[in-house]
Amino acid sequence: MLRTILDPDCVRACVHYFTLEAEIDRLIEAIANLMQALPLCVQ
Repeated sequence: MLRTILDPDCVRACVHYFTLEAEIDRLIEAIANLMQALPLCVQ
């Protein structure tokens, strides 16, 4: 489950025993892709 938190700007990822390993892998891949797309000063 993901939810947006407005202050500070962020997204919170909640994983638990019912989260599939494939879903966690997809989340990690999406975060890696986002990090590559952001300017270095934001990272």
